[in-house]
Amino acid sequence: MPRRFLVAGIDYGTSYTKMVVRDNSLGNEAKVVDSIHHPQGLFPSVIGFEKDRLVFPPVPAHAKRILYLKMLAGDLANCVPIKDSPIVLPASVYEIVETISDDRFFIRSLLAFYFANLMQQVEAFIKKDDRWHDHDFDRKIHDDYLIYQLAIPSGLINKTGAVEFLFREALLCAYKLKNNSLLASFSGTHWKEWHELVLSVANRDLFGEKEFEWQCLVYPETAGATQAYFRSPNAAEGLFVTMDVGAGTVDLNAFRRQSKVKDCHYYSTLVCPLGLQNFVSPITKGVPVGEAEFMEELRSKVQAINLLARNYQPNVGAPGNKTWDRAKFFIFGGGANHHSYSTNFEHGLIQSAIREPDIQRLPDASDLRLPNGTDFGRFAVAYGLSFFKANLDRVKLPHELKTFNELYPPDEKDKPPPYGFTWED
Repeated sequence: MPRRFLVAGIDYGTSYTKMVVRDNSLGNEAKVVDSIHHPQGLFPSVIGFEKDRLVFPPVPAHAKRILYLKMLAGDLANCVPIKDSPIVLPASVYEIVETISDDRFFIRSLLAFYFANLMQQVEAFIKKDDRWHDHDFDRKIHDDYLIYQLAIPSGLINKTGAVEFLFREALLCAYKLKNNSLLASFSGTHWKEWHELVLSVANRDLFGEKEFEWQCLVYPETAGATQAYFRSPNAAEGLFVTMDVGAGTVDLNAFRRQSKVKDCHYYSTLVCPLGLQNFVSPITKGVPVGEAEFMEELRSKVQAINLLARNYQPNVGAPGNKTWDRAKFFIFGGGANHHSYSTNFEHGLIQSAIREPDIQRLPDASDLRLPNGTDFGRFAVAYGLSFFKANLDRVKLPHELKTFNELYPPDEKDKPPPYGFTWED
């Protein structure tokens, strides 16, 4: 039994990244990671770029900014070239992209830079903490562990596993390089030298190293968010539909949890650029302008997620007591306090033939003290990922599941009649 077993849950958000550290060995205490520059625990998900150097936040006002790298990485993993992504980069960054043979290598280096700096923030926080300050990071005297677990955007995951692979590979490279002297420069990290370092590390068989069997793990982010609820004594099993409202995006998920076998079966998952910042002042190309059009699009996405889910779990039974009427509906995230989101989440569910949906917030975690001016919904994903992955629910995503009709092929009597009618009609 190790003396200390810390797990750092990382919620890499579109606009802000949140981190929670939990001692999984003693008392299960969890704490929000903060810093002098980010006292509320909200680390901007941005990389500065200035004179061939990468800069971790705070980014100088005159530096170029690489924004929405999370979405760009998702596009790339889904075979969308950088030049065709709706995410716009500074012109000087596109010039660098043209000098690299593989877009994936470029994105991997940027992600590794950002994740390595996050790891430095986590370790600095632990060293200053009253209870954990003597943590033995090198395990020379004490058998202490620090595990990193990253939330992967569920709505970006595809059938190939490329999204999970890209994010975890970048996380592993970051772990290998987090103590490199290149990151210590006050003027920023020289891009070319950093990129060469990442290439050299990535060329090793990182996934085959025994060290990484339980280190630098990834897990679907919405499944992570609901762990606060799932770990409570009165957590229920059954169907869930969730809406995670971020600054740039909204993540919608429909899934079933079976508590006896600790399984989550994701029936449908979707990410759309309808976050609060896009609602207030559009930051992404092509989003609807005006509240009526914007919220109509949100309702259509809620309907879409429900229709997709019914390929795996049909909505059957008497009105008011149908399968999906009995689901639980949660809304959380930084933008969830804006009333329009919960209202239109409810309306979208009603338009999906769900009767009287009760929209709920995720219950606060009693073992997590929040920074002033924040609410638990912002830290729910990071909190969930602070539990060791071996203790979390197993997750099967849509591409790993069979549809209802595949599992239960219709008999001859169940097949629709020719031309859609019978002579008895």
